[in-house]
Amino acid sequence: MQDARAEEAIRSGSVQQLVAALAEGANPDRVLESGYPLIHAATDKNDALLVGVLLRMGANPIAQDALGDTALHLAAEKNFTGARSSC
Repeated sequence: MQDARAEEAIRSGSVQQLVAALAEGANPDRVLESGYPLIHAATDKNDALLVGVLLRMGANPIAQDALGDTALHLAAEKNFTGARSSC
């Protein structure tokens, strides 16, 4: 249940919801059906706050996706700035 909440928090960009889900036992290294670990999903959203929460709550910073790429690879590919979107 908490894993699904963490996934939804990443999708919606809710830092508070992500913190709550992780504090209640969500796995910070959960791999989504897409093959992305949560940290990759947060990186793909270009959201440094979500990435930071995941890292502080124990996410593996060198976790690899189904292609063997880390979140750092994805960040470089997407020109990650960490800026939160106002949309």
